[in-house]
Amino acid sequence: MTRRRSSTAIAWASVLAIAIALAGCGGSGGAPADGSREAGSGGRTYGDYGAGGGASGSDPTVGILEPAMDGVVKANKVTVRIKVSNLILVRPGGPPVAGQGHVHYTLDRGYPAMVPAETYEFTGVRKGRHTVTVELVGNDHSPLEPAVRQTVRFTAE
Repeated sequence: MTRRRSSTAIAWASVLAIAIALAGCGGSGGAPADGSREAGSGGRTYGDYGAGGGASGSDPTVGILEPAMDGVVKANKVTVRIKVSNLILVRPGGPPVAGQGHVHYTLDRGYPAMVPAETYEFTGVRKGRHTVTVELVGNDHSPLEPAVRQTVRFTAE
């Protein structure tokens, strides 16, 4: 009987841990317009990523290669290409591991796509002005402190 209770307790603890990890990526789906962060969000500092984050041990960085700032692209499918440095991109989830993380790709402050890659394609993009924000986060979805984020504006025609 003790063994059954122990197994049940472990199972519930596992379910709770997964729910907490997934909740880290919930919310309104985009960064605040002023770039601020909610206090007490539990993000990690750059120093947590120095070891194993890249050959140089430097702070993680991200840059958007395309679309270009104020560029014009075809509507419907918009490909975003970025360059990530000093962070190993891994599938989202699991406990925090220094130097590992993934990218949150957000179109027009919608819900982010959580991807371990430097390319992502948004589909169904309508004609008009848009913004894309990319943010590096830990493999457990926690934001870095200060945030490592880049935004571009573009027009889909």
